[in-house]
Amino acid sequence: MSQFSFFSLKTQFENVGDALINREMINLASEHSDIYLDLTRCPKDFCDTLNVCNENEINIIRFGFAHLFIMMLSKRLKGHECYYFLSPGGYFGEVYGGEHIKRWINTLVLFILSLFGIKICHVGVSYERLGKKFSRLIRVRNKFIHAHVVRDKKSRDYLQCLDIHVTDVSPDLAFNIFNDDLVTDTRNDFCFSYRTDQDHEQLELAKTIINQFDLTADENATFYFYVQVERDREGMKSLYEYFSRKSSRNCKYIEVIGSIDESLMFFNKISYVISNRLHVLLMSGSQHCYLISNTYKDFNNKIVGIIEQLSGKPTDLYDMSKNSLELAQDAISRRYLIHRVGLSEKELLKECFASLYRLTK
Repeated sequence: MSQFSFFSLKTQFENVGDALINREMINLASEHSDIYLDLTRCPKDFCDTLNVCNENEINIIRFGFAHLFIMMLSKRLKGHECYYFLSPGGYFGEVYGGEHIKRWINTLVLFILSLFGIKICHVGVSYERLGKKFSRLIRVRNKFIHAHVVRDKKSRDYLQCLDIHVTDVSPDLAFNIFNDDLVTDTRNDFCFSYRTDQDHEQLELAKTIINQFDLTADENATFYFYVQVERDREGMKSLYEYFSRKSSRNCKYIEVIGSIDESLMFFNKISYVISNRLHVLLMSGSQHCYLISNTYKDFNNKIVGIIEQLSGKPTDLYDMSKNSLELAQDAISRRYLIHRVGLSEKELLKECFASLYRLTK
């Protein structure tokens, strides 16, 4: 009996991290099944960075979800095992009005698929600050899906309080890019990458933190102000312009919105990465960068959840509101690497997918 996995991608297309976790989800599934992929809602740049169109084992659906739906039913009625994967990533907030109705219709479609024996899978997700309507919808949907795999124990515990079923906890999908490669560490430069639109204090706190590193870091180190999510552009440009005027050191603004490979190439030349963006931290960690993970209030629970469960405590979490020159000096001196533990997380991720497909054998 053959196995087939189906995907209909819709995510934040201007976010390199979201492109990465979707790509790695497809790659992991392709180790166990043939792939059918609906890209009709995806812009060309997003499709290009997924780099799946040239893969022999990937079947591209050209006529939308209806075509994918028919393909799933056809394969299932022929007796094959079929899996339909939902979008990975972080979920939070509330759903209102038309969006609320649309999500219930989507849930009904998923229920119909499940009645035909199609396995609904939601893998590589985390949750925080869910509204009542959204949590109710997730609770209903999770009563009939095959696998609901969260990426951190913090999310699992949170969902248990909401009476939402979780089948497993497995590492973030980004860990699939970690490789056992060697790096000659001659790097000296710093990368700053912040999301500053969640709270009115974030931008000023980021300024204070960067200023402390400016006073602490080697005077020859270049400071890069890096953007890989479109919504971060305004805040990071503001930080770059401020420090270009204020600091005597070399400052550069780098923007990589549409390419996973370009992002990884950039991190390959960086020594320290200071960020409150989860996939900036994980992607740079895969390139042997020293990580300084910033959090603020309850906006970064997905970072907290994933970092706290890494074995051996390879990095600390730094509260943006409790910054000081001493903390900056301490963070630089500790030289936190997650690459070694990242390789172990990758193996756990592969075991999770193998188990997911074994459940029906």
